[in-house]
This record gives sequence, C-alpha cells and structure tokens, in this order.
Amino acid sequence: MCWGMIKWNYKGPFYIWETETEKDRSEARDQIAILNENASNQEAQLNKEWKESEEGIDSWRYIKYVCRPLLWPVCQQLLREDQEFILMEDNAPGHDCWYTNQERVKEGVNKVNWPPNSPDFNPIERICVKRMREVLVEE
Repeated sequence: MCWGMIKWNYKGPFYIWETETEKDRSEARDQIAILNENASNQEAQLNKEWKESEEGIDSWRYIKYVCRPLLWPVCQQLLREDQEFILMEDNAPGHDCWYTNQERVKEGVNKVNWPPNSPDFNPIERICVKRMREVLVEE
C-alpha cells in the first residue's frame, strides 16, 4: 500500500507499507474487539466497516496507520495556513465510509465530496502508481 499527499505548491509526504500480515490482522481483531466493547451503541456500524479482505485496506486500519499518525496532522497544519484547505481522496471503501467520515469530522478536516462511480480525477492516483513502479524497479 502507498499513501502520499500533494497540494498546489506543496509536496507532502509519501509512504509505502508492506502487505498486512496475519499477526497484524490478529492484533487488529483484538483492538477492534476492545473498541466494540467500549462503543456498544456503534458496534453494528463499526463491524460493517471492518472487513477481512486481501484487497485494499479497511477503514479501521486506514485510520490507525494513515489518518491519525500521518494524514490528519498534516491536514490540520495546512488548515492553519489556509482556511480553505479541503482534503481530496478517492472513493476507496476505507476513505469514504461511516467510521472514517465520523473520525475525520472529529478532527475538523473537511473533504471533497466525490459522486459515487465518478471518473476519478484525483492526481495522487497517477503519482502513486508511477512511484510504486519506480520502487519496484529499484528493488
């Protein structure tokens, strides 16, 4: 998985992660169980968002490993510099689900509302694909 951030006249961070291991999944299950115990009124919705799939990244992992430590702090810094800053993400399930949106709103980060099934004009997608190819060639 890769994640990067760009803005006009701003080149943000770019990260690449290895594939999630069974140990990572097990730890996630344990931590999600604790979240479910502490948030029983939201349990049904949270369980809908968490998926055990080899494809992509679920919302819980996206928030834990990308949003809280990397994305939202940079967004908050950019918001302090420019009140009109709006986060742009694609419609990947981990980016646009109830749990992710709820947590993002708590952090005060506004996001572009993409229509469902729209052609994706997000420039970061092309950059990620190109950078991943470069990394694979270097290895």
